[in-house]
Amino acid sequence: MDPNASGLAQRLAEAGQSHLLQFWNKLSPEEQADLTRDLQGMDFQEINGFFQKAMEMSSSSKHEKMDARMEPVPREVLGSVTRDRESLKDWELE
Repeated sequence: MDPNASGLAQRLAEAGQSHLLQFWNKLSPEEQADLTRDLQGMDFQEINGFFQKAMEMSSSSKHEKMDARMEPVPREVLGSVTRDRESLKDWELE
């Protein structure tokens, strides 16, 4: 399925998403069909709107920076080679 013939390339260009077809020619016909179906089901203008809104919110001066909100992951949810020797064998098997 040719993205130009289906109008997909035009929709992507209008939304600034042409890069999604960058490796089109390296895909098999089946992969091209799958990608076409996936992309045709997306509303790129809506997605771009979500992105713009998120960028506006993250750059707003009244909001604190992400680094200030970040906290270390709680120790109990992390595994450690030095702390969890009994789990080491299981991890190696995986």
